[in-house]
Amino acid sequence: MKKLFLLLLPFYCLSCTSSEVSVQNVDLKKTILEKNPVLNLDEASASQTLVTLVKCIGQSNDRYIFNLSRVKALQLGATDQEYDDVVEAVEYMNGFLDQAESEGATIVMGNYTPSNLSRPYSSIVTDGFVPDSNFVAQENAVTGVRESMKGQERKMQQTSEAVKVLRLLNIHRDERLTRAELKERLQLIRILQHVYQGDSLVFNPNQAKAIKSLPQEYVEYTRRYFRLMNDLLKGLDAHQKCMMNDFWMDYDITTPVMIGFLQHDTRFYRLSVSKEEILSIGVTEKEYTKIEKMISDINKIHAQADTVYMPTNMYREDVSSVFFPSDVIYGLDRGNGLIYRKFKKSFLEMINAFKKQFEIKE
Repeated sequence: MKKLFLLLLPFYCLSCTSSEVSVQNVDLKKTILEKNPVLNLDEASASQTLVTLVKCIGQSNDRYIFNLSRVKALQLGATDQEYDDVVEAVEYMNGFLDQAESEGATIVMGNYTPSNLSRPYSSIVTDGFVPDSNFVAQENAVTGVRESMKGQERKMQQTSEAVKVLRLLNIHRDERLTRAELKERLQLIRILQHVYQGDSLVFNPNQAKAIKSLPQEYVEYTRRYFRLMNDLLKGLDAHQKCMMNDFWMDYDITTPVMIGFLQHDTRFYRLSVSKEEILSIGVTEKEYTKIEKMISDINKIHAQADTVYMPTNMYREDVSSVFFPSDVIYGLDRGNGLIYRKFKKSFLEMINAFKKQFEIKE
């Protein structure tokens, strides 16, 4: 009986608690052995976050498993590429084990931790098992093309998702969203809307499961926006922080979808669609009643005024976040606009950096 002793990668991560990710349906990629950082970098030269991810690799049923979600990995400071490298390495090793087992080898997993990450594949001791040379040659011939196609497809998918992020999580002056897009926007706001933790904005822990299910681009963009707002809050005095908090307490999360339905003449506001249409995009009865009352109260004030100045456009900014209308910041320094201009500049830089990362063209 052939035996295959694996004296490699029995890493255990005591702090990793997300659901198990089993790696299946593997394409064996021999070139990974030469290029994948997990299989080639020494622990001394590898980034600390990559080492942390590798230590989250475990064993189950004579195969390797990686229990960490992408969201959790990014929270630990890892990059998307580092996460992909670990997943790829686990796929490769399990693929090798599958091939060995199919050729009659018995898998015996080792239970020690190597001192570095360098070529764990080469630590394998076999009893007469040698990968078929024809198989290796065939894989080398097609791997480059296959991986190139997969890479292009993955890149196009990420870019498409990133475009949706900018469209749905920002309000644009000239936007024309479909009912389906407005419904999706409201769903995203309900999931991603912040809560306070001390003086900082963070994701709502009650939405952790829903956040985990979202495409990573939405989570990353929102995280960057929270970071931007937290930097702003750190520079405010107590009175200014109180002003911001009061506004957030009153802010209606349906505003980013309702504002598109709001119309006016020279004096009065009205909704341009029926109640049924508004409820169909996810606005609740309670929220609709609140909106209706707000419009009624404003119209009563306007009816008694001698002169009413109505906005020429419902959108004051060319672009602002669905989580917070940035023009509200203008009043923080009594209308001087210094805080506002600094924030707006940083906000636009954040958007441009996101576009650059995902190669979004204007």
